[in-house]
Amino acid sequence: MVSKSRILANLGKAVDSATTGHFLAKGVDSNGIFETILYTDLVGTPTTLDSALTSQLIDSSYVQLRQTASGGGIDSAAVTTLIDSSYVAARSSSGSSGFLRYEYDTTANGTTFQDSDKTGQVLSYTENYILVYYNGILMAETDYTATNGSSVVFSSGVDSGGIVSITKFSAASSGGGGASFNWGGDRGFKFSGSSTIAIDYFDITTPGNASDFGDIRTGGSASQCVGTAAASNGTRAVVACARNNHSGSYVDDNTLEYITCATTGNATDFGDLTVARYQSRGMGDGTKGYFTGGYTATGAGYKDEIDFVTIATTANATDFGNMNSYNSYTSRAYHATAGDTSYGIMAGGGSDNAGAHNYIQYITYASAGNAQDFGDLTRTASKFGGCSDATRSVFCGGSHETGGSGNKDNTIDYVTTQTPGNATDFGDCTYSSQEAVSCSNGTYGTHMGGYDGDNSYAEVNKIDYFTIQTPGNATDFGDLVSTNNLNTCSQSGNAA
Repeated sequence: MVSKSRILANLGKAVDSATTGHFLAKGVDSNGIFETILYTDLVGTPTTLDSALTSQLIDSSYVQLRQTASGGGIDSAAVTTLIDSSYVAARSSSGSSGFLRYEYDTTANGTTFQDSDKTGQVLSYTENYILVYYNGILMAETDYTATNGSSVVFSSGVDSGGIVSITKFSAASSGGGGASFNWGGDRGFKFSGSSTIAIDYFDITTPGNASDFGDIRTGGSASQCVGTAAASNGTRAVVACARNNHSGSYVDDNTLEYITCATTGNATDFGDLTVARYQSRGMGDGTKGYFTGGYTATGAGYKDEIDFVTIATTANATDFGNMNSYNSYTSRAYHATAGDTSYGIMAGGGSDNAGAHNYIQYITYASAGNAQDFGDLTRTASKFGGCSDATRSVFCGGSHETGGSGNKDNTIDYVTTQTPGNATDFGDCTYSSQEAVSCSNGTYGTHMGGYDGDNSYAEVNKIDYFTIQTPGNATDFGDLVSTNNLNTCSQSGNAA
């Protein structure tokens, strides 16, 4: 009887609660002997595999959508078509371990393991979320120091010819804007610049140089777009074309265009902002894109309007509210933006002929209205970039005074996005910058372009990066395609 009941066909009956026939069960007299009983004799639950979780995963609306027009039951041969991998992935928990291993060959008396491993991966981790092995033996945490997110330092030197393996795993989200990063992705973009309408792109997960993606402003006669702003939902990035050079004459523009992040090519018309302006900034919550403040060169001066669009639907922008001008209208332009799925943050601001500010303000995406006070930066700053993950918003570089070439900054500071308050020092960029921009993939933040050092308007093509959850100095990432990197903007999106 036991051998008979181990036939695969019979085991299948124990899985399918709708089957008829026999079920293998322990004898009711507790004699330890298994016997077959009829399904119709089963009383109570659960007597077979519980289907409650399955019914949550594969709900009736999904089955109704996938079943064929011929009606009747769904043939089990088509199960893999019915329940595809993308559907299961969407319904499954987002709390995957995210394991990644780095491996280094050892040299005599070596203690420090960092930068690129044997396969070219650059070590990056969140403190307390790694396992360190030496020649296959798990090391105690007292045997090494791993606090800066980019290196592991052994307490004593190792021998040559060995292997150090460092396995990192993802830290669970601590709340904040949401468990996932849905307002960007692993592909970073730099849009246009002082003498170009070109779009650069690069893979944020892998240090290296950028490549050409396409152009914005393809529907007009502009030779360049300056002071642009962008927002993303991961699939699309929408760009405000800002101020354009039409045959030697700058014109303030209200045009919005968009790209599909996974597909290289030129931008396409999206709609219009409520007012023409440049040096505004952009941010998004994964569904809507928000364009904040700016300046016009046509006599209207600084603008405090906040507009929004639904990124998946081409249309004109709608008014959301206004920025807080504090004690000076100049905080409305040249600020930096970041946020999560609940709050949009605007930090600093200034102009070419007025001092920078340290004010931070924010909007609540769910409630249209004016911006509110959040706190202060660690320094005054304008013409700089911001980016974020699910819990932190980070601000990089910038100008800290009036105009000129000697006031550029390499400071990085951050706030907890869900908690209004003053910023905290994070570390430093590899270079001082003005008009650099930033984007992230929810793990790594980047800082790129602008102009550098004490050379006025000496544009650079540098890209820095850092781990957002690990305060410390930025590391060189690679180079942009062009050195025309003033008055630009950045966003990220999905590569597929």
